[in-house]
Amino acid sequence: MNTDSIPLLDQTIINELKDIVEDSVYEIYQEYDITVSDILSLIPDSMDNPDQLIRLSHTIKGSSGSIGLERMRAIAETIEHGLRNNEDIDISTLTAQLSSTFSETIDALKDSGLIKS
Repeated sequence: MNTDSIPLLDQTIINELKDIVEDSVYEIYQEYDITVSDILSLIPDSMDNPDQLIRLSHTIKGSSGSIGLERMRAIAETIEHGLRNNEDIDISTLTAQLSSTFSETIDALKDSGLIKS
């Protein structure tokens, strides 16, 4: 999946979230970092369990999309929908892409000051 055209961060959603929750926005992104890191650690043991991968991807998709992490949302959605619809997807490549995009996303959140280093 080529995600180069999909932004890591959707600044519109991030700004709306800042307006709504104000200073709590930092806690939201910090919690996202911890939670998604934990979820990603479960993926290697779930590679032979499509139902589990669907649930994990669904959780990442929803968490990411609701706080403006667009590329993470898109990759997780591709995994979830591909598995749900029995599409011929390269799950190993997509989960590796999800993991590397997570690292890029966290770095971008740190660079923007939304997560403290």
